[in-house]
Amino acid sequence: SMIPPFHAAVDNAITMLATDGFLGICDFFVSAKYDAPMRQMSWGRRFFWRSIFDIDTIDLGPERRSYLEHKLERIWEINSEGSIPYVPYFRAPYYIWIGQHH
Repeated sequence: SMIPPFHAAVDNAITMLATDGFLGICDFFVSAKYDAPMRQMSWGRRFFWRSIFDIDTIDLGPERRSYLEHKLERIWEINSEGSIPYVPYFRAPYYIWIGQHH
């Protein structure tokens, strides 16, 4: 989310990935309007987190993970929430995603 040319960074990582290698990514996220049940967020949560991260020009769009799944085969994924330093009570949504060549 903090790497502006996200697609270029993923493409570069894939070119360096061995045929039997794995690519792991951990990032903040918001779900698409209609997404996998394990990723789905309410409209309010999607709006809130996109608005908060937009203040610092950080894009949390769901199209980033769609791009990963277009380029690589998903092996493992977890979606969770983590605390934010110096911000009590709020837990930002994040994912850990591991994929490999199709």
